[in-house]
Amino acid sequence: MLNKNLYFAVLFKKMYISSLGYNIYIPYRPIIGTIDEKGQIFTESISGVNYINNEQAEGIQFSFGLLLSLKEIKKMFKLIKVKYEDIESLYKGIEENIYYYNEDGILTLILRETFEEETGIYIQHKNTTSQNNFTSMLMDGLIDYKEYNKELYRDYEYIQEEVQQEEITIPINEAYEKIKSRVISQDEQIKKILTAIYKTRIFKGRQKKSNIFVFGPTGVGKTEIFRTIKEILNIPLHIEDMTRYTEAGYTGANVEDILKNLYINADEDLEKAQNSILMLDEIDKKATNEKNRSSFNKSDVLKSLLKIVEGGVYEIQINGETILFDTSNLIVVVAGAFSSLYDKKITGKSNIGFERIKEPDKLTTIDDIELKDLKKFGVPSEFIGRFSYYIKMNKLTIEDFIKIMKTSKLSALKEYIEELKTLGVKVNINDNIYKKIAEIAYDYNVGARAINIVVSEIFEEILYELFNGLGLIEEVTLGENITTDYLDYTLKRKKK
Repeated sequence: MLNKNLYFAVLFKKMYISSLGYNIYIPYRPIIGTIDEKGQIFTESISGVNYINNEQAEGIQFSFGLLLSLKEIKKMFKLIKVKYEDIESLYKGIEENIYYYNEDGILTLILRETFEEETGIYIQHKNTTSQNNFTSMLMDGLIDYKEYNKELYRDYEYIQEEVQQEEITIPINEAYEKIKSRVISQDEQIKKILTAIYKTRIFKGRQKKSNIFVFGPTGVGKTEIFRTIKEILNIPLHIEDMTRYTEAGYTGANVEDILKNLYINADEDLEKAQNSILMLDEIDKKATNEKNRSSFNKSDVLKSLLKIVEGGVYEIQINGETILFDTSNLIVVVAGAFSSLYDKKITGKSNIGFERIKEPDKLTTIDDIELKDLKKFGVPSEFIGRFSYYIKMNKLTIEDFIKIMKTSKLSALKEYIEELKTLGVKVNINDNIYKKIAEIAYDYNVGARAINIVVSEIFEEILYELFNGLGLIEEVTLGENITTDYLDYTLKRKKK
């Protein structure tokens, strides 16, 4: 049974039809929540997201309308109690129509079938039943996420509107090469991510925004890819560590704070903030306790993020000022290691005792992971369905570590060699030492960042000696045992 003080409303997606000269409003889904005193802001109960009334939502893609209190629904349909089935039945009738505002400013409906016949504009729309069926098929492994998105999110077969292009000054292949020079052994992943970013930045209105779900071992380049995109494409990027966040009502940061931080870091430029990339890192930490009810359900944090991901309007307070933040054009990236899904040592139980995967021995590599495994891990199915791209990062090998040291522009070893070169000091290092460093770094099990740790330890004594005699040393040769004996090096002094 639903709380009698709640309201029912319809979340509409607004589309401008240039040949008609006005907006049409297509029912997107039913929402249940509360309304402010002025009837302008609707707060959805499950997510806490605010939506603006259609009449005030100028320039905003998603807004609400057809507001009814549950008391009114009870009276209208002569119900003793209002149940979810009643809401679903009511909405099924509503979604058969297209809505628009007439000359008197009244929201008017026309049967979808009639609209298509009279205008010649055909709209393919998945109703509630279709959406539920596709989600079930996805979770059962009957279709993959590409088929899911193709069927579910190609909502509009034909909409007459102009495609506005936002200028990107660098060709995608050039961006790809620049990222690849920093992030090693993730070539296909980089291509997919770039394609998603370019699609969202270039297409307007005719495609859903490209939210991206990235998962894979720690230290393989997930964050670095997006930092490089920010740098070379000049797209604002904000990274949030999700371990700090809780669902509304619990101690800790609230998801609305994410948008506050994003706004502040975008120099308090709302337009810039709304069209940036938001990366929610460590997202797996918000899923692993789904079956542990001792405190609160961590997956509720993921559910509270739904409208940021999907596209909605939040009311945020900044320095006493209320700002309406629309996430419809925000590219949302969630990232996490989810390491227990592909760790060969997994036993089927987490370290706090609850069952996570029924057949863990079959998930020995990251390539074995499917979306249904993310659900078993604790990611809610409604959260999974909001992403257009799922990117599996490759686990790095010892050979990859060697390649990173030799070729990556982010290589700590290359940086030491280049810095010493500017001081007139040549560094001699053979391939055996590269391999030894790689093997030690690999055993740290924290990805490529371990290379920095090992290399810094190796050069600590060397740098002390060099700085003690700046201008006197012309060559450093690393010995075969330098990885275990940091004094195994020789210095060649300049001839007087």
